[in-house]
Amino acid sequence: MGIKSLTQIIKKEAPDSIKHDNLYKLSGKKVAVDASLIIYQQLLRYQLLRNTKGDITNHITGLFYKLVKYLSLNIELLFVFDGKAPDLKYECVKERKQKAQDAKDKMELCEDADKKNDLEKHSLRLTKDMIDNVKKLLSLMGVSYIHMDIGEGEAIAAELCRIGYVDYVLTEDMDTLV
Repeated sequence: MGIKSLTQIIKKEAPDSIKHDNLYKLSGKKVAVDASLIIYQQLLRYQLLRNTKGDITNHITGLFYKLVKYLSLNIELLFVFDGKAPDLKYECVKERKQKAQDAKDKMELCEDADKKNDLEKHSLRLTKDMIDNVKKLLSLMGVSYIHMDIGEGEAIAAELCRIGYVDYVLTEDMDTLV
């Protein structure tokens, strides 16, 4: 759902509270990862890649290289997957599904290849197969993960940080901050 304009407010009212650092400074630390965020980032990053069956594979290849980077820096990762969304988020989920469907409808009518690719990215939704493939990759690479029945990944990750189980949370969702 997010908190609209929170980043801009923080930049304006407390600019010294934002710090940019090099990734290597997290060496030896535990980081809870908002799995949905990082999977979507990989899906949307480049031209969509597909295997011989026609399945999209960006989330696997992109995540593999990202994991190698973090693990090579001795950063311990714990992926946290979203469970069922809370009832308060029902309208937001409904709106996102509608936007994805609208993009899919436009894509079917589009003839421009680049625009079609862009629309396809906007129509993507995480599937159970995508999540299962990511879990398999994580297991093969020795990376831990949590998948709760109910709750949002970033909220669970934030709680793990609050209680000191992890040192940091990797997300772009500003809800985590509050």
